[in-house]
Amino acid sequence: MVNPRHVHPEAQNIGIASMSSASMPFSYLSARTVNGRKPLLSTHITASSSISEVVDFLTSSFLPRDFDLGKKILIDRENALKSELEGLKSADKSALKERDLEILNIRGELEKYKRENEDLTEKNIQLTRKIEELDGEKKEYVEKFAQLGAKVNRLEEDFNASKGRDIPTLTSIEEYLDGELPTEEEGLNFGTQKLEPNAARVSPKKGGICILKGWKSN
Repeated sequence: MVNPRHVHPEAQNIGIASMSSASMPFSYLSARTVNGRKPLLSTHITASSSISEVVDFLTSSFLPRDFDLGKKILIDRENALKSELEGLKSADKSALKERDLEILNIRGELEKYKRENEDLTEKNIQLTRKIEELDGEKKEYVEKFAQLGAKVNRLEEDFNASKGRDIPTLTSIEEYLDGELPTEEEGLNFGTQKLEPNAARVSPKKGGICILKGWKSN
């Protein structure tokens, strides 16, 4: 015989008065307690009621063992939700930290690339100046090389033109001067003699050099 004290009034209205709260499926009760904000098993609680309100209702409506079971399920569910919420918060914090760290890394790399770009720009300017200097030096070397080439060509022409000629040497010039210079005795009488230039005694050109043969004494 079911104790009427442990049977909910609404259960009597829906024809389940013969079912005790101990044998009533908790899933049925749970389904009845999550159907929007309308009153569920009682006009005193709704889906938005606090846990303490639900516990107070269960305390007055169920057997102690049913109450303990419902309480355990609610507490476990609450703990699971809290754990899930903490996990989401932790994951969110971890994601934020990872994002902030990634932003810092990107900023660091950006600053690094900026410095490298500035260094490369400065090196490019220096190399451009060096190339301009080398181009100027190259131009000078080309001009000097052209001048040297012209001199070499003139020397080759002079050398080719002098082939077959009797080019005087130091020995031949010395021998010639020994024959033309006055002797020691003539030198002593140099002041008592009247010297006249012998214009006719001028040697022919030898290798482009004219030699004055001397003076004629009377």
